[in-house]
Amino acid sequence: VEQLESKDRHIATLQRKLSDVHAVPKPRKDSSSSALGPQPFPRVSISSDGAPTEPRVREFHALYLTAHRQWSETRDELLSLKSVLRDSDDQRRDADSRLAQRERELGEMQARLAAFTSLLQEYADAQRSSRLKGMAQDDEISVASMLAAIQQLQRTSSFAGTPNADGIATREFLAQRPLYSQDTNELQQYVELAVDWEAMHGLLFRAPGSETATWQQTALVPAPITLAPSPIPRSSFDLVVSLQPTLNTLFDRISRDHDFLVSTLQSLGTSDEFTTRVFQMYLKQRLEGAKKPCVIGIHRSDYLINAGAELQAKQVEFNTIAASFASLSAVVGDFHRYMLERTAYKHLLKAGLITREQIPPNESLTSIGDGIAAGFELYGQSEAVVVMVVQPGERNVYDQRFVEKRLWERHHIKTLRLTFAEIRDQCVVDENDRLLIAGQEIAVAYYRSGYAPTDFPTTAEWTGRWLVEKSRAIAVPSLAYHLAGCKKIQQVLANPGVVERFIDDAETAARVRECFVGLYPLDNTSQGMQATRMALHEPHKYVVKPQREGGGYNVYGDDIPKLLTSVSDEERKGYILMDLIRAPPFNSVLVRNGEVVVASVVSELGIYGIFVR
Repeated sequence: VEQLESKDRHIATLQRKLSDVHAVPKPRKDSSSSALGPQPFPRVSISSDGAPTEPRVREFHALYLTAHRQWSETRDELLSLKSVLRDSDDQRRDADSRLAQRERELGEMQARLAAFTSLLQEYADAQRSSRLKGMAQDDEISVASMLAAIQQLQRTSSFAGTPNADGIATREFLAQRPLYSQDTNELQQYVELAVDWEAMHGLLFRAPGSETATWQQTALVPAPITLAPSPIPRSSFDLVVSLQPTLNTLFDRISRDHDFLVSTLQSLGTSDEFTTRVFQMYLKQRLEGAKKPCVIGIHRSDYLINAGAELQAKQVEFNTIAASFASLSAVVGDFHRYMLERTAYKHLLKAGLITREQIPPNESLTSIGDGIAAGFELYGQSEAVVVMVVQPGERNVYDQRFVEKRLWERHHIKTLRLTFAEIRDQCVVDENDRLLIAGQEIAVAYYRSGYAPTDFPTTAEWTGRWLVEKSRAIAVPSLAYHLAGCKKIQQVLANPGVVERFIDDAETAARVRECFVGLYPLDNTSQGMQATRMALHEPHKYVVKPQREGGGYNVYGDDIPKLLTSVSDEERKGYILMDLIRAPPFNSVLVRNGEVVVASVVSELGIYGIFVR
């Protein structure tokens, strides 16, 4: 339509030019002239070469011939465009009709699948509860295969082009994003301001250690940050924030369902030594009947914004242990507000708009400490202390120190910092199951380590953790919470009827499922073998995840076939397959190591949650 309007305006301009030409000499009436388009050139004296003899008329004659040729070309293009537009209108109406019919069919299919899934799940549950012996093994496999097939149908039958009430069109969002300068010389003026602000407000890391320079062990460096915020669709942000209390409750219920934890984690076999050892400690704790005054959950649910026909927040993972950066991320928000008010992002913001209302408040700086304090109060011993269990040589100290600061300044609770090995060496459990250090009772052990095998290089670390777990002290997280955050649990949750096992309200369960992408086992079941074939055939569509936290363990793209063909069937059980979330990149500006760095970035959105029971 814009092209047509442009051509119409061009024709009008040409006709005005022709009117000027016709004014000198004055044209006479000609019955052969057309009512549309440019009028024929008036009759004048013509030389032997066919051109007008008068110089003034010769000039206008040349102008007329040029204008008339342009008009003819434009008219032909206009007619062609109008023909294309008519064809496009017909095609669009036909596509709209077929789309509406397809959506009706998909809605009916989803309803039938939901009803059939419910019946199958009821039958499977009844089979497990009564342990029917009369059912053949083939029948059991058939039920499992049907459930897996239904899950795949439900996943693939959601039409990506249908707008969601909570979504935003990808094209619309991308057009609204701010445009930041990529001129590092122009932005260098902001470096000193940013670095000094970070130093004043604790947005810092410990410098990498050195064996030869002792002073570097206490040296500090500014944390790498963005100069300005990265855009997230507001509808997606509001959705995942509102969903977090539901997820807190969901994972608490998972942690309390012993049968579910056992059946799910036993399917891993012995493929993952670290998870197996945590699981064995959990079983030992239950067997010995360790009692805890309460449970404290400090969670972070991570999302990427998937760019399909519309943008939707899709869950990457749910962290239940040592979820970091709650403090520093809140301070980064303060930095962005400061930069906006101080500089209005002059020289940085080239297009678009950033307002204070677009940088939402972040309470994670204070909420973590307040959640620990709530559990501390339930422990019932005001003179006790909190132990923050850390990694040796921790660089992300200030993210942790802010929690310690909140506990002391707001709640007057003292915090000690110990590694698991130091707990083994310095702590004891008395006859009343109290965990003591130098006679001081420990109420809460808040883990900022313990999520990876590298945190347990020797038996000393495992012994230190067991001292906490067998005592009355509140471990954050509990062993059950730790296991509930395993990737295998995330994968099984995506199976039909599993979320509904823990959430009774169908609408709420559906909202949780909307954040899932495809998740598949990589075991020896029919569903696992099918997933393996999918990953080998189209590896760039997926990511392979082990039962690990902390990042750096996932496998992508061409590395997936290399992994899957190099591990045994037993080892493959320790992994899951997940659809790759494709987030739109954004051209941002970072300050890293005192330098301006322009980079294409992808934003991961982490929502923290506190649950005390």
